[in-house]
Amino acid sequence: MADIAAEGLNYGNDQLIKNAELNLIKRISSDIPKDAMILDVGANRGLYLKHWLPYTNNIIAFEPGKDAFKVLEGMNYNIQRMENIALGSSNETTELFIEKEDNRLNSLYKRNHHKHEWQEKEEVKTKTLDSYAVEHGIRDVYLLKIDVEGHVLEVLKGGQKTLSNVRYIQFEFGGAHLDARVQFKDFYDLLSKDFQLYYLLSDGIDAITEYNEKLENYIGNNFFAVSKILS
Repeated sequence: MADIAAEGLNYGNDQLIKNAELNLIKRISSDIPKDAMILDVGANRGLYLKHWLPYTNNIIAFEPGKDAFKVLEGMNYNIQRMENIALGSSNETTELFIEKEDNRLNSLYKRNHHKHEWQEKEEVKTKTLDSYAVEHGIRDVYLLKIDVEGHVLEVLKGGQKTLSNVRYIQFEFGGAHLDARVQFKDFYDLLSKDFQLYYLLSDGIDAITEYNEKLENYIGNNFFAVSKILS
């Protein structure tokens, strides 16, 4: 019964999670302002951002992995900018661990998983969202999408000033956060004052009205946050 209930909230079901993302795009694009800005943090090959192109090309894609970034560049998406950097809580050079079979699983953490191997690594530059926003004159952000294999909290920590101008946030919480030593409570504590948090479901969203331990589910899911100020 617990497994059925978890799947009802999309936990661990990649196809339901993808459907939920696509349905969310349709939902929040219905009244999207002209030239609305989308920040795709952890863009990989751009399979997510391409679904925004019918609505806006004011998109900045961040992908630190060298091989994934080459593929992203080769897709020739007509977007504002592609950046071969990571976002985090500090401006520095760090190590990106490479999953040998699937670069979607590249991570800034040395992960431990029985089905995957992170044997190689490469140096990557990391900037804070706040410093990047100042550097490029970014003020209003319609959607901040974050899929960075355990590093989500650090991206948010590095963007505390910018978040006041972000309408929506979509982020992943899953197994990589075990390696990052991050709990869902960390997200709740950081965001709940200024954002309403939701489960992102295949047929809509479901409000998280208070924190409880059931949210600490590392099977993998996407969550949605709506600004209480801008909504």
